[in-house]
Amino acid sequence: MRPLDTTEDVWRRHQAQWLSASGPEKAEAARQLARNALSVLESGIRNRHPQYDDRSIHLAIMRRILGNTLYRRVFPDAPRVEL
Repeated sequence: MRPLDTTEDVWRRHQAQWLSASGPEKAEAARQLARNALSVLESGIRNRHPQYDDRSIHLAIMRRILGNTLYRRVFPDAPRVEL
């Protein structure tokens, strides 16, 4: 579905570029998107909890990704961190 702020011509060119990309190029694009998403998540946690050290930030990210149940199984002794 074309974004509302994108012209039809630009959208067609974007789709053609994506369809012609190789597997490794698509994998790299996915890797970059994942890194950007993690960066935004980390920034949000740091802004909400400036007192957190790097370990607490890591644990908060893991809690967000894994969900509470799996987080407690993976990190049973970890301190409670807010998101």
